[in-house]
Amino acid sequence: MKKKKQRYIVPLSILVVIVFTGFFSLPTGREIVVKPVWYRNLKTVKIVKSNKIQQGNKYIWYRNGRLFGYTDLEGNIYLRETGSFFTSLTDKVFIDYSKVAENFFLKNPKGELISGFHAFGYPFFDETGQRLFVIKTDLSGISEITETGDITWEQDFNSVITSVSVSSGEISVGLLDGAFKIIDNKGRIVFDVKPSGSSIQVITGSAASKDGDMFACISGLNPQKILIFKKKNSNYSVIYSKDINSDFRREVLMRFSPGGRFLIFEAKGGMGIIDINTETTQFIRFNGKIKELSILKEEGLIAAASSSRNRSFFELLKPMNSVFLYTEIKGRIGTLRRIGNHIILGVRDGIMRIDIEDI
Repeated sequence: MKKKKQRYIVPLSILVVIVFTGFFSLPTGREIVVKPVWYRNLKTVKIVKSNKIQQGNKYIWYRNGRLFGYTDLEGNIYLRETGSFFTSLTDKVFIDYSKVAENFFLKNPKGELISGFHAFGYPFFDETGQRLFVIKTDLSGISEITETGDITWEQDFNSVITSVSVSSGEISVGLLDGAFKIIDNKGRIVFDVKPSGSSIQVITGSAASKDGDMFACISGLNPQKILIFKKKNSNYSVIYSKDINSDFRREVLMRFSPGGRFLIFEAKGGMGIIDINTETTQFIRFNGKIKELSILKEEGLIAAASSSRNRSFFELLKPMNSVFLYTEIKGRIGTLRRIGNHIILGVRDGIMRIDIEDI
């Protein structure tokens, strides 16, 4: 069995590079080069031992299915583990936990224990890895805690949490009863609204801009609508509201672009992009369900990973323009991460680095 697996290691690596290179060689209409740099099969790659790690190396977390760990831009794999129920990852620490857990352990990229704490619920970090939150086991409340488990603040609700998004300061929470709330960094609810106009009230998605001056949510069923709120001084007001042709009954993927000009969201059959400055909307049809998206070069490029059964897709597009790179990958596609102008993408049983360069 071992020999049989080994026969596929090199062909798989070559196949991935050929597939990507074939598509990347197409003219894009822009002076942009998309280049595959390396591929690592996580089932067979050699793990760099702790005593060989160079001082000052920048660790990058990755995830592909249940496999997770740490790499760097050179493709060295420092940790490879199989996750339990969920793993909350940052580039400095991670927490892996089971579905029913009371004790949680923070570990560094080498897998070494840093600290532990006692809590009830599901812990997760914000994008910076500086703030740690816990959603209650029954999804009826949220708290911010320290890495030793001390509670900074907590909020309980009369309904189940369906969506959470964190900015540099505030945090937005969507609820099953249709309420959309914004909580400041001291745990106070500073904005509370229940959008009307739908036969069924529910929040199925939320997003917070990087600097916390805009929030968005997808609300209701029949019709389902998207709303964008802008903060001015201490007040929040609706700056965009529109019915959308979807009927999602699960959490929907939403992201603001880094500069806050665009709102990108999962739409029925593809992706929607709202230019907030002009209030225009673009729809991009995808062949599969969006698994992850990331915005590169501030407002410049969107990278998206999607899948349908045993087919997976990687696409690059410019907001309010057409897709200029599209490739299909046979098999599973994993989490997509942006590190500057580099992309770390889960592909089949491994991870791949792709560079986006101007020439």
